[in-house]
Amino acid sequence: MKKIVIFLICIVLVVSGCAADNLSKKKNSELDKELEKVSNTDSSKDDAKTSDNEKSSTNISSSSESESKSPLVKKDEIGIKILKPNVVEKKPYFIISNNSKYFISHVTLKFKNKVTNKSEYVSYYDLINPKFHSYNISSGDKNLKLNDIEPISLKYSVYDNGVKEIKYDYKLGKYEIENADYRLEGWKDTCPVTINQLKTIVNKKEDGKYHKLVWRFKNNSKYTITNYSLNYFTDEENKCRFFTYYDTVLPGETSADKENYLEIKPSGKYFVNTIQYEYLDGNDKYRVTANLFDDKKTLYKVKKVK
Repeated sequence: MKKIVIFLICIVLVVSGCAADNLSKKKNSELDKELEKVSNTDSSKDDAKTSDNEKSSTNISSSSESESKSPLVKKDEIGIKILKPNVVEKKPYFIISNNSKYFISHVTLKFKNKVTNKSEYVSYYDLINPKFHSYNISSGDKNLKLNDIEPISLKYSVYDNGVKEIKYDYKLGKYEIENADYRLEGWKDTCPVTINQLKTIVNKKEDGKYHKLVWRFKNNSKYTITNYSLNYFTDEENKCRFFTYYDTVLPGETSADKENYLEIKPSGKYFVNTIQYEYLDGNDKYRVTANLFDDKKTLYKVKKVK
């Protein structure tokens, strides 16, 4: 009897152990399934995040690449040529042409001089009107020729509802574009004394073998004007020149004549880049710089003189 009882107890223990083991296995199996679900869910989320990041990265890359390939003004729209040395100074000049529909400025060409094997620069910081050119830019090397230039990079600023600085790397064949709105900081559409209130009068005269332009300006503002300076060049000479008048010109007065002698006969065309002058307001003096974009647009920067 005892043996039978012991045998039955053993069977019960074995069955219980198997049941417990099956239950454990079942629970472990269910747990594994749950973990797998969670793992798959997390993996899906991670994949979704990765996908979103990849999309974001692709969009940024595409946007950047698109912009880098499509600047407002491409390098081929900026022409650079070298003029032969003139008789007087006996050295060549650079001329930079803007063949785009936008205003440009701060043009710098970095190049290797294949004769000297040195890196050199030619820069022009003033505005260049659309479909127009710079004045003559002096070259330090009197023997420099266009074929001696191996371009390295070209950098320039383009104006269109803000300013973009564009750099082209000739070796990489790529553009870099940066915001350059800081070039417009402090510039305004008007000021207390505009260039329209200071009427410039120009006459052409012949004086024997000399050719000259005679400048004066009339002060139609209510302020006293001093230190008037006008930066210009003529179409034939294409050379930067200045008309400067340091004396005081009261409201309603016209300045005395100032003469500029030219190397060649002046035509009817001359081009003004910038005008600077100072005006008195009580005991205070202000210096104005007027940057002429064209006949319709001029930007002014006013600074108090200490």
